[in-house]
Formats: sequence, structure tokens, C-alpha cells
Amino acid sequence: MTLETAPGNLKYKWSFLWKNLDDNAQGKIMMDEVATFSVTESRLADRMSGELLSLPGVTYFSKIVDATACVGGNTISFAKAFKEVVGIEMSEERATMLSNNIDLVRAEMKRKDKHFAGVKVIIGDSLRVVPTIIDADVIFFDPPWGGVDYKNQTLCKLSLSGVPMSKFVLDASANCSYVALKLPMNANLDKITNVPSILRVVKRVEMCKMQFIVLQGVRKGK
Repeated sequence: MTLETAPGNLKYKWSFLWKNLDDNAQGKIMMDEVATFSVTESRLADRMSGELLSLPGVTYFSKIVDATACVGGNTISFAKAFKEVVGIEMSEERATMLSNNIDLVRAEMKRKDKHFAGVKVIIGDSLRVVPTIIDADVIFFDPPWGGVDYKNQTLCKLSLSGVPMSKFVLDASANCSYVALKLPMNANLDKITNVPSILRVVKRVEMCKMQFIVLQGVRKGK
């Protein structure tokens, strides 16, 4: 759905989540109801991109993989900051929305004479796709938090497609320099980072009601 077709109780999400876009582009952004509650707000996404750029060995020329692309909140921000971006989305419907949104923002960036990377959209399960990507500098995950009830948990256990996040982190870390995660403040980090001791948290930044975590990957930086 777009702003025009969205129900009244969700319409505010377009201006809230996509503040960096002009009104015309905002109105054409496509989201489903799940995306309106899970996509990263554009200014926070840009902060995350900036945090990645501050990592040793990460530059404009780095390859960034968004393993949970959804409709493009972080993918689009990465495309503004880096030269090569891959977005992985399991749902064909959301992948269509993702491609639409990428094209919208690319057109806006072109009008403003600003950089926007070519984005490769892959429809598939990250558990299977991520291990095939062997040349990424950063692989990013934004796992589902379990709906509004996550706030009531002492420690939020996170998974993706029913698989513990530790499995995704371990697989991704073998093929990249860094693994980045967007997590709730009550995420059970011990479960996620309970992987070989060669992995370590190199960055943790609190952002509003969430935290941005970066782990050192197994593959050495360029």
C-alpha cells in the first residue's frame, strides 16, 4: 500500500518513517502493515550507516549486505552511503515494494545530483543466501522483535525464520569483516554473541529505544 491507500490509523507512518524524502516521494513509498512497525526510520538508518563508515577498513567503496531488507529502510540508507549494496528479502511481495522504493529514492537522489548505489535485490532466505556471499565487508541484520510484547520480556530472545540469531551471526561472520545488528534494548546479547571467542563486539550505540551492535567478523578487513 501507499500513503493514498493506507488506512487512516497508519497514514502518519509515511511522514514519520521517511522524513528524508520529499512529500511526492513519501506518498509513493510502498509498505505493508508489518513494515510500518518494523522499518528503520530514515534518520536513524542514516546514523547506522554513519556508524558503519567509522569502522576500521569500511569506506564508501565497501560492500554492504542488508540480510533483512524488508521494504528498504536501511537498504536505502546504505545505498546513499556506499558504492555496492545487496538487499535480501524472503517475501516476494515485500521485495517488489523494496524495488519500488529503491527506484523512487534513486530518482530523487538523481534530481538532487547525489550518490545512490546500484542495489542488487535478492529474493530468498538469508540463512541460505548469506553463506553464498563471500565478499561482503558488512552484513546487517534487523531481526523481528516479536511484536509489541517484546517490551514485557526481561530478555528478548531473537530469531529469524525460527532459527536463533546466533546461527545467522556465526554463518555471516565467516564471510565478512563485520556483522551489524539492530536490536531492542532488552535483547539477549549473550545468546546472540555466544559464538567462537574470535568474534567480539566492537561497537554498541544506543539509539532511542534500540541498540546498534557491531561484531568483528572472522574474515579480516581489507
